[in-house]
Amino acid sequence: MSRKAYKDTLITLENIDAAFKDFLDSQKTSSRKTYVCLMRKLVEYTKSYNGKEMLADHEHWNQKIMMFMRWIKEQGYSDSYAVTACGMVRAFFDFHHKPLVLNRQERMKLKERIRNSEDYLFSKEDIAKMARFGNDKEKYIVLVGASFGLRAEDFSSLTYGKYRTALERAEKEKTECPIPLDPISTQKEKGVKAFPFLNTDALPIVQHFLEIGKDKPDNARVWTERPSQLTVVLQQLAKRNGIDPHGSRIRFHNLRKYLIDRLSSVMSESKWKQIVGKKISEGAYVSPSELRENYLRAMPSIVVSNGNGTETKRLVLEQGQEIEKLRADMEELRNVNKTLRMMFNDAFKARMFEESKKPKET
Repeated sequence: MSRKAYKDTLITLENIDAAFKDFLDSQKTSSRKTYVCLMRKLVEYTKSYNGKEMLADHEHWNQKIMMFMRWIKEQGYSDSYAVTACGMVRAFFDFHHKPLVLNRQERMKLKERIRNSEDYLFSKEDIAKMARFGNDKEKYIVLVGASFGLRAEDFSSLTYGKYRTALERAEKEKTECPIPLDPISTQKEKGVKAFPFLNTDALPIVQHFLEIGKDKPDNARVWTERPSQLTVVLQQLAKRNGIDPHGSRIRFHNLRKYLIDRLSSVMSESKWKQIVGKKISEGAYVSPSELRENYLRAMPSIVVSNGNGTETKRLVLEQGQEIEKLRADMEELRNVNKTLRMMFNDAFKARMFEESKKPKET
């Protein structure tokens, strides 16, 4: 097994034993970089680079891990950092087939994160402003994100084929908005499916992406960047449009809350959870047609365009026309440049020809 774990990061660990090294080498690159940093704190806490000794003392670590978490927080680190550090310790013992034995209360304590800030709650005016002045990519994030209420990793997994199937079925069955997508298996809650709908805001921008991506294969993802980049783009868009969260957080998850708040006003908890992909009891599941009827009642409070999505279509069309005009202007400039270059070359050749005819001075 390669010993490259501690060379992939700016922070290195020296003198650690094989137990630590094997564990680090088994991690994915992203996890390995994080764990190397966290292991430095573990080494500082234990005053030892010896993972073998930790494994021999694993029974005592059932209690020590709680002390380690408290120590991390006393160093001034956040709850989130402490949770991740303890997760690394548990993963280390799991890797060596010596899992820590913790009761339910202890497990909950090790996952407890106290947020220092609240999420910003988007209003319809915020959504409308960001959609109006956003580019295609930003419109897709805002309008489709608010229509589906999916988590970032699930939203990022959506493919051209997923949309094509839904729209072809809607056209065949003459279904108007909200248009159901096939259920999506959520990544966070294994075995739980989401049942999203395209509303009148989301449909035009999805149709636009399908048109410009008509050569894309069905399995190609519409959002090609990392899921975390969804939050970055949304934050930049909000800032550019003068949306001040007044200390609250803006992230992609806020669009999920935007939808849930509006769905929960017209349907039961089990129904809106089924739409956005949260776990419910097996007996609480209802048919997609019943979910669509409930979503339809909530749609006026969700969408920022008029009933048939005309405003959104107009914005997308206008932007498309502007792009086409820019392309035409660029083509005209290229032709003018080409003509000028030809004229210059002809003039230069003529000048050189005239110069060659003059008698040379002796």
